[in-house]
Amino acid sequence: SEMKVFEEVPQSRVSIKWLIKRAFRSGLGDSVAKSLILNNNLKTILHATKGFAVRFFAGVASMIYGLLKFDLRYIIKGLQLFSSSLGTLTGLTKYRLNEYRKIHGK
Repeated sequence: SEMKVFEEVPQSRVSIKWLIKRAFRSGLGDSVAKSLILNNNLKTILHATKGFAVRFFAGVASMIYGLLKFDLRYIIKGLQLFSSSLGTLTGLTKYRLNEYRKIHGK
């Protein structure tokens, strides 16, 4: 027997802006995790730099391809990869993002 499962996705998570921010957080978390696992040494920097370069160039290539083919899917995927690469570099700077922090007065 099969069961169907449905999950409601909030409207706030159905936007390009949210996807790009999510990709940034993912890249940030990746380099933070590597720095914890690899004791934040040269090996960490090399791993993170490699991840940055792969996602950066794949993102740029995907965006260019999407623009040439007029295909929004590739443009969005490229933006996500590009944003993730920036998150990876940011993670090496010791910056930490607390996205669940409540901002009082807003």
